[in-house]
Amino acid sequence: MAGRFVVRLVGRRLVTLIPVLVLVSFGVFMLVALVPGDPAVTLAGGTNASPQAIARIRVQLHLNQSLLMQYWHWLIGVVHLDFGRSLLTGAPVWHQIASRLPVTLSLVLAAGVVAVAVGIPIGVVSALRQNGASDVGARLATSVGISMPNFWLAVILVSVLSVRLRIFPPTGFTPISVSFEGWLRTVTLPALSLGVGVAAVVARQLRRSLIEVLQAAYVRTAWAKGAGAGRVVVMHALKNAAIPAVTVLGIQIGYLLGGAVIIEQIFSVPGLGSYMLQGITNHDLPVVQGVALVFVAFQMAMSLLVDISYGYLNPRVRSA
Repeated sequence: MAGRFVVRLVGRRLVTLIPVLVLVSFGVFMLVALVPGDPAVTLAGGTNASPQAIARIRVQLHLNQSLLMQYWHWLIGVVHLDFGRSLLTGAPVWHQIASRLPVTLSLVLAAGVVAVAVGIPIGVVSALRQNGASDVGARLATSVGISMPNFWLAVILVSVLSVRLRIFPPTGFTPISVSFEGWLRTVTLPALSLGVGVAAVVARQLRRSLIEVLQAAYVRTAWAKGAGAGRVVVMHALKNAAIPAVTVLGIQIGYLLGGAVIIEQIFSVPGLGSYMLQGITNHDLPVVQGVALVFVAFQMAMSLLVDISYGYLNPRVRSA
């Protein structure tokens, strides 16, 4: 039953995602329209650019053709995983994206683990001890976590854990394929910087939904039968209360890619975030377009995973 649900859901989502992807790709392509003045002159380096460089950019980006023809050439390339070449280095953008994507995904995964490992226990304890000292402390901590910018938290973590205590390296990145221990040491601070805010949001949402579920009749019946707190929470309440939290977590993990743009730059992590920031700084339009499209595709994939998780958490969704 669950397998058929996943197949049907994925099929329906893929059909509906096609027009969405077309619209999104057009929006990403239209970043060229945001370039002030003549895009070819600006992207070639400004008014001091040579006529040869301007002509090369104009031909490379098909700027000498109509807007629709420009989009068509770009879209055909994207379908074949050809995002063009960097205007700065001349290297294929897709090769750089493919090499940097595992780095960013490993960082997002580590931040997601931090969010789940910290957010779920805080949310459960806060809900079980509503209005108690633990709940007040948890709500205060989550308020701080939500309001604290991740780049500011990154600076604090580097100052305390790297400069003063020298527990973790302040910058650099070791791929997990090279050394798991090295990867763990270098990814901890960036993951904490990204994951703490998400953990606070998950804890808040889980607390709210768990308080509502704990008032349900079937939960009160389980309490009346003498079931222990662990069994009531884990076996009866948490599964239903987790549905809104899963939605929030899926959306927030997608947003982690946006946060990675700054965090990767702070910690010198060679991922997609720092690559995109370099593209923005250098007016490297193919780089910005390629990374932005990958970010959008990742967010859509996360939305699909959230929908699939609904079917496992709520059987009524599978039968609908």
